[in-house]
Amino acid sequence: MNNPKTRSVPLDIVRIFAAFWVLGFHWLTCPGCFYGLRTAPNMDWVPTTLYAPFEWGFLGVDIFFILSGSLIARSALNNEWFSFTRQRFLRLFPAYFLIGILSISLYPLATSSPLSVEKIFSLSGLQFWIGGPAIIAAGWTLPIEIAFYLLITLSLYLYTKKKKTFGTKELRDFLNIWLLLYVLSIWLNFQPLQKLVIPSYAPYFILGATLSLIKSKKDFFSNIFTFSISLVLTLKFIIQRVVTFPQLEHKFIMSFLLVVFMSGIIIYSNRPFTDSTDSFSRKFITTLSRMTYPIYLIHLEVGLTFVYFYLTMGLPSQYAFLAALLTILAISYGVVQFFEPLFKRVFNNHFHGRDWSNQ
Repeated sequence: MNNPKTRSVPLDIVRIFAAFWVLGFHWLTCPGCFYGLRTAPNMDWVPTTLYAPFEWGFLGVDIFFILSGSLIARSALNNEWFSFTRQRFLRLFPAYFLIGILSISLYPLATSSPLSVEKIFSLSGLQFWIGGPAIIAAGWTLPIEIAFYLLITLSLYLYTKKKKTFGTKELRDFLNIWLLLYVLSIWLNFQPLQKLVIPSYAPYFILGATLSLIKSKKDFFSNIFTFSISLVLTLKFIIQRVVTFPQLEHKFIMSFLLVVFMSGIIIYSNRPFTDSTDSFSRKFITTLSRMTYPIYLIHLEVGLTFVYFYLTMGLPSQYAFLAALLTILAISYGVVQFFEPLFKRVFNNHFHGRDWSNQ
């Protein structure tokens, strides 16, 4: 999915928007995010015209989940389980590990948060399942993503074990079974089954994956049941998240428009079309889209640490935020352009020198 020729520019643009929407939400509309800093920034410079759109920015996470369902479903088609798992590991772990090191190294300098053995252990990511301190606050979404990947991996394993190809029909069957199990787990309030099918966020992934199958009217009617149920459930959960913010207005309309927009943009991206984007613009969009994952991980602990550093250097608050933004963009660029390729080369060489980077 890193080859520019195989990527969808509309989905890349939506991913970029979602990442900066979340960043703006935490940086501009969340005073509580700064309480741990030794020097809290003055936020009086934030104009209402800038504050208003970013107070909805928490929904960027919902966009990420729906996009993930679509993109991961596409990557699973005609794939095999080990290749799929390897791709997901090489996409998630290197950036998490490096940004985790930055977090436990820099964040204590800006706060009273001490470094501990538990935080060092958290670089493995195992604390998501066995407990432990969160070294990257935004990382709460990772175990949800990974659970989705594991379900896809299991399905791929079962099909490829029988020498079958995991095509659109198999993906549709998988999504129908997953949706049925999800509804049953909620209806029966069966906790073990709820953990298996990712309670609350399962509809996001099912909706995104189902949308990735819709390329024609025939496809739409073939997937109408799964699409309709997952869309309604997704809208329900988005509304439940929105109502926890009493200052927001037009909650239902905004939630509905978000789901309709995401459905439309994913279906649109399925259609073959002539890309009029010049090679430089396409490469820029692709690179920035790849940077959204490290930007998302880095923007809280590490990003706010840089805000603190620039404040202590005497920069006015708004310029401290701007300098911090440029810094995390530079780090994120280094992660996707240099660190991740290096990690992949070392990984591939360790495993018999096979070239898996383009699989």
